[in-house]
Order: sequence, then C-alpha cells, then structure tokens
Amino acid sequence: MNKIWTIARYEYIRHVRRRAFQFTALGLPLLMASIFGLIILVVLRSGVEQRIGIVDETRRFAAVDVNALDLRRPIPVEQFADETAARAAFDAGRTDAFIVIPEDYLETGKVRSLGRRKLSEAGQTQVERMLEAGLLAEAPPENRGRLGGRIDMVLRTPDGGREISANNVLLFLLPYAFALLFVTITFTTSGYLLQAVTEEKEDRVMEILATTVSPGRMIMGKVLGLSGVGLTQTLIWLLIGLVSAVAISRDTSWLAEISLPWQIAALAVAYFLLGYLLIASCYTAIGASVPTPQEAQPLAGPVSLLAMAPFFLLVVILADPNGTLAVVLSLIPFSAPLTMLMRLPLADIPAWQIVTSMLLLVLSALGVMFLAGRAMRLGMLRYGKRLSLAELFRSG
Repeated sequence: MNKIWTIARYEYIRHVRRRAFQFTALGLPLLMASIFGLIILVVLRSGVEQRIGIVDETRRFAAVDVNALDLRRPIPVEQFADETAARAAFDAGRTDAFIVIPEDYLETGKVRSLGRRKLSEAGQTQVERMLEAGLLAEAPPENRGRLGGRIDMVLRTPDGGREISANNVLLFLLPYAFALLFVTITFTTSGYLLQAVTEEKEDRVMEILATTVSPGRMIMGKVLGLSGVGLTQTLIWLLIGLVSAVAISRDTSWLAEISLPWQIAALAVAYFLLGYLLIASCYTAIGASVPTPQEAQPLAGPVSLLAMAPFFLLVVILADPNGTLAVVLSLIPFSAPLTMLMRLPLADIPAWQIVTSMLLLVLSALGVMFLAGRAMRLGMLRYGKRLSLAELFRSG
C-alpha cells in the first residue's frame, strides 16, 4: 500500500508542478473571468443614462421614489409638468432621455420615450419598476405583496417524491455545471495519464519500475495521483467561481437557495469518481497497448465519444430526465456517470436504476483496470509492438 501512495504522490506533484496544469487550473478561469467581467462592465457602463426626465400625464406616478425601488444603481429622475418642458431640458443637456406617460396609459399600457438612442436596459428596468410601484400603491395593502411578488411555482415529480421550486434557478443550472466539470476534469487529467503511460513505456521507465512494484499497483498509484490532480483543479475552479459570483452579485443570500440533499450530493460524487476511474483505466490500458503516444490518440477517441454522448444529448435528457433515452444511457457504464450527474438534481430516479447503474459501473471500472494491468505487463514483454484486444483477453 505504501508503494501505491508513493506513486500517487509522485504523479500528483509531477503534474501539479507542470505549467500546463497551472495555466488550466488558475490562468484559464482567471482569464475567462476577466474577459466576462470586462464585457459585463462595458455593457453596464456604456449607454446608461445619467438622468432621466419623466412627464406623468396621469398624475399617478409622480410620488414614486426611485431610491426605494429594488435597483442596483438608481438613475436620478426629474419630473416635468409637460412634454415641452421636458424637451427643453433634454435639448439643454440636463437629461439624457425623457419618458412620457400618456393619460391613456392604463388603457393602452404604452409610454413614449425620447432620446438620442434606445433607452438602456437599466433605464427601461427602472421605468418599469416605477410604473409597477405606482400601480401597486393604489392596490389594497393586503394584496400588494402578491401583486408585486413572483409566483413560486413548485414542480412535483409524477410519483410525488420530489418537489423543486421553479424560482430556484441555481438548481436548474446544476446539471449543466456537473456536465461541464465532469467533461473538463475527466478528459484533461485522463489525457495527462495517457501521455504519461505512453511516454514511460516508450522510454522504458516502466520496466525499471516493474522491478520494485507490480503493474496493478503502478496503475492504482497513477490513477489515484491523477484523481488528486483532477480534484485539485475542480476545487480551484469552484473556489474561483464562487468568489467571482459573490463579487459580481455583492450579496451572499443566493447561497441559501442552494438546496441539494446530501444523498444526491453523495451520489454525484460517487458517479464522478467512478466515471473518472473507468475512463482513466481505459486510457491507461490504451497507453500500455501501443508503442508510441501518436498511436494512442486515435484509440482514445471512441472512449471519449462514448463518455461524452450524454453531453451532446443534454437538452433531450434534461427535457425528460426519466425518459427512455435517459434511462438507457444511465445503464451503459461509459455514459452512466455523465447522464446520472445530469438527472440527479432534477429527477426522482428509481432506486433500481441507481443500484443497477452503479453496480455495472463498478464492475466495468474494475474489469478495465484489470485489463490495464495486463496490458502493462504484456506491453513490457512486447516492446515496440501494438497489442490487440483479443491478446489482452487471451493471455492469462
């Protein structure tokens, strides 16, 4: 066991110190966050009015205080008695735009705006909130909360086992986040493993290692080490994403809306780790079966395609998480991890599907790991030759 952990520690430190990993784990998310932050800043800053004029011909909205509205950055408002006065202030540069609320607004629901360009998103939102607040002020006090609030629609699974609030947008985003993390982390770190195995075999480093440790323990150590690399990268990304989200929203109250039962979280982690173990073992077996890294890439393609199939069918799976396609993909070992990661947050999955898919996934991962060890032993004996799948099954 000590040898397994020694190999795992070596592989972990070796890959974490690589510049490619450091860029992927730190540089890439920071670069993307900077780009998106700059885009958001430009969108928010550009075209936002500094002052808006209001002409209220209905005499219903003049008392609305914009500072009392739920706005991130209220735009100062100046009231005008008529459109002529508002136009004069606009021409003089006192306002960037002005809004006219006509007398027939309650019948038509239409308002007029005048400006040198289309009213900005922030300006339009503020006008809508002002109109809403003015209308709510005339409603009975006991009805204002319901009229101004959102509808909390609760989605219930057919068997009544799960309830999901439609307002909990974060819960609906989890399948996308799970899928993206699984695909990125699994194939990035598995790619490191494939490269490491083929390079060590080509340089005949494995033959030296085989004198002190068995191929099975060597594989286990490499897989554990690379699993640690993947986990480190995942934690870094999650931390950067969380800090960025809090910084952008300037509020942490939305964190309380994340309500993921611990059973689902535990299953998600189990599927994530087993899926990684299966794919990493496949990549190890491929790397040990071919003489050069160049020959390994084409063979790894089908494995990647099988594992990523649910990602291409993401929209279909999320539209019907308990549909036939989702169930079938959940029972195929290569597609089960990603499919179940998508289904778990949104669907009440029958216990037999979870048990069956988990059992098939465990057996497949152990079987492929066994074949990877055999491929490593045969690869050292037949240096420079490519092993076939039939040879792996025939040799004992």
